[in-house]
Amino acid sequence: MRIRMDYYPEWDADEMWEADAGRMKEAGVFMVRIGEFGSQIQPHIEDGFQYESILKSYHGALVLLGAGTDVLHWTEPLDGYKLEVAPYLYLMDEEITAKLKAFAESGSTLILTCRSGIKNLNNTVWPMEVPGPLAECAGLIVKDWDALFSDTVPVQMNNGKTYLCSQWADIIEPAGAEPIGWYCSEYYAGRTAVTVNRAGSGSIYYTARISGRTSWPTCSPAS
Repeated sequence: MRIRMDYYPEWDADEMWEADAGRMKEAGVFMVRIGEFGSQIQPHIEDGFQYESILKSYHGALVLLGAGTDVLHWTEPLDGYKLEVAPYLYLMDEEITAKLKAFAESGSTLILTCRSGIKNLNNTVWPMEVPGPLAECAGLIVKDWDALFSDTVPVQMNNGKTYLCSQWADIIEPAGAEPIGWYCSEYYAGRTAVTVNRAGSGSIYYTARISGRTSWPTCSPAS
């Protein structure tokens, strides 16, 4: 039996979060949703963002690649891992940012996605440009975004392949990161869609759109 639950850290004192995480692990909780109200109440996306579906998409892509995958609570140590996929980190704080940055600087690879660094753990919007506290380590800022609804937008990668993205598109401005993918249509054609930023001896990738599972970490292949 797998147990899933919702968790609202803004209702508890900060010092309780780690203890709560320990109790969830001891109880055998498989998946925890945090801040689903923040993701659901986004009228520019039909039915809001479904974090669980996005998570399953990335997990499914890793399975297709034959990669063993662990699902970790953000308070758990990352020692021994070489790749972390951290999709849609809508709620962020400086502690999480520092942990992710240190992970990459140690020689590992971190993958971030759109709709990250929007609010802090108290569900309050960060008083800075998106992706909030992640902007420096990601090496970019989000200047605008486009809710795609049922539309798709092609993205061309630096290997010449073109893929379709859907649902959401961040229009980003690199601030140190290297562009490796670009939008091919809409008013932001030619703007950066995917970046990589060097961090210590590791790398931090940022995908500015919702990805499919068939060609991860890029999007679904265009026909």
